[in-house]
Amino acid sequence: MAFELNKIYKDFQKKDIYYSYKGAITSELVEEGLGLIEDKLIDVNKKIKRKAYYVSVETLQNLFHHVETPEEIAKSNNIGERFAIFVFYRLNESVFVLTSGNFVNETTMQFLKSRIEQLNLLSKDEIKHLYKRILNNEEFSEKGGGGLGMIDILRKTGHKYEYSFAKYDENYYFYTLTIKIS
Repeated sequence: MAFELNKIYKDFQKKDIYYSYKGAITSELVEEGLGLIEDKLIDVNKKIKRKAYYVSVETLQNLFHHVETPEEIAKSNNIGERFAIFVFYRLNESVFVLTSGNFVNETTMQFLKSRIEQLNLLSKDEIKHLYKRILNNEEFSEKGGGGLGMIDILRKTGHKYEYSFAKYDENYYFYTLTIKIS
C-alpha cells in the first residue's frame, strides 16, 4: 500500500473540529493556532480549557522543534522542513482530542515508540514520581527537555497515548499521536 499523506489528513478530520492544520509549522502558526484554540474554548469548563490549551502548546512546540521532514516532501509544494498535521476537536461534551502527525527518522521512531510504551505502562502515581525525579535531577536532553512535556501531558490528562507509525520510505515514518483531554 502506498503512503498517502492526504488520506492520513482526511482520516484525522472529525465532526466538531476546533482547529485543523496541514503544512509548514512556523512560530507564527503556533501563535495563531493557539489563539484560535483559546478563542474556541471560551465556553468550556475552565479545568478542561487549561488542560486543552496546555496540551496544544506542548504539541505545537514539539512539532515546531522536533520535525524531520523528508527532503522530497519539504521541496514539494513549498511545504518546508517543518511539515506537520495538527487537528483539535471535541469528541463529546466532556472530552477533547488532539491528534498530531509529523515525519520522523527510524532512530527517532524507535525512541518514541519505546518511550510512549514505557510511559503508557505507568500508573498515575508512577508518572507523578517520574516527573518530579526528572525535574529534581535536572535530566535534560541536548534539545532542552528531559521528556517532561510528554510526561506532564500524561500527568495532566490522565489518558494514555494512542500512536502509530506509517512507513514512508526506507528512512522515514509518519508519526501520529492522539491525546484525549477531559
